[in-house]
Formats: sequence, C-alpha cells, structure tokens
Amino acid sequence: FDWNTNSHFSGAHSDGWIGLEVERFNAGGFPDGVLIDQKVFLWSGNSSWLDSRWEDGSNTGFPLFAQCTVDKQHSYHVWVRCGGSVSSAGEGGWFGSIAGSRIFGTVPSISWELV
Repeated sequence: FDWNTNSHFSGAHSDGWIGLEVERFNAGGFPDGVLIDQKVFLWSGNSSWLDSRWEDGSNTGFPLFAQCTVDKQHSYHVWVRCGGSVSSAGEGGWFGSIAGSRIFGTVPSISWELV
C-alpha cells in the first residue's frame, strides 16, 4: 500500500484498512445479518499548514482472525475486504491540499475451523 497527504495552509487526511466480513443468509437465500464487520487500520495520517507525507508499507502475510457461531440452518459469505478514505481542500494556487491512498491485495488462501 502507499498513501500521501500534501498541505499548503489547508488540511488533508488519508486512511486505509483491511478486514473480514461474515454475512449470514436464511434458507430462502435472504440476508439475515452481519456476524463480523472487522476493520484493521493499516494507516491513518493527517497533514496541515506546510506539511507533506508520502508513505508506503506492506501487508504481506497480514493475518486476519475472527470468531463467530454458525449453524446448519443458515449459509454464510466470508469476505476479505479493504478500503479507506481521503479528504482534502483541493489545490488552488498557493493554498490547498491533496490526499491519496492505494491498496494492492491478493488473498492466496482462506482457512477456517468448525468446532
């Protein structure tokens, strides 16, 4: 992943996360609730006035873990998700700010255990 904030007398923000979501569906196939909605933040950065931040990192091998109770009467979707947000004033001559973020990901495998 990589991200940046760049400010000229105006603030900017960038954050990014990865996580798990487990959705439950009834026998008719209709949504019946979200059991897990996990977000693990990889970064959260701000800049203001005359400040610039350009950062990168790696989430290679980043372990995600969650527990929930399941039953035979429902089906379940397991999602590995990533996301984030950016905010800034925009550029305008000598004043303004910009922000950005990128996450690149693959999920080579998912393991689960029924107890």
